[in-house]
Amino acid sequence: MIIIFGIGNDIKNLLKTRHNAGFMLIDAINNKYKYNHNHNLLSLYKNIGYTINSAGEYLINITKLKDLWVAYDDLEVELGKIKWSWGISAKGHNGLKNIISKIGIDFGRIRIGISRPQNIDITDYVLSEEKSPLLYESIEFAAKICIEYHSLLKNQNLEALRKLSQCK
Repeated sequence: MIIIFGIGNDIKNLLKTRHNAGFMLIDAINNKYKYNHNHNLLSLYKNIGYTINSAGEYLINITKLKDLWVAYDDLEVELGKIKWSWGISAKGHNGLKNIISKIGIDFGRIRIGISRPQNIDITDYVLSEEKSPLLYESIEFAAKICIEYHSLLKNQNLEALRKLSQCK
């Protein structure tokens, strides 16, 4: 079973912000499940009841984390792009830092690009809504990959995932 854990803030006025890209991916996958038979191959979670910066606390309650992929917003990835990686550092993302402190570094990342802003406070930026459709299109595309190409996630086939992401 592949676990996809989308991180975000479970606070009503923050649900549509860039920082909730991980939650948005889980919602997109759930919406696509209505039309797909592969739903028993993925187990989807959000850090409901925990802030994004304490998401690791939620994960320690899940017993089998072998095939874990964490979905999150990434300032270092261009808006509208998705990057797939395994075992990399948090690169400044506090939610990811917390997860790594609780379970270690051996898990996959679904890095949803939001781009680093120029001349704006990072906190204000990630906690605001994205106006461009690129973010939402990339999340829909990542959901499609998670559902239709789940074997690539299971086998940690980063090269094939990266090639698929370039086809968008």
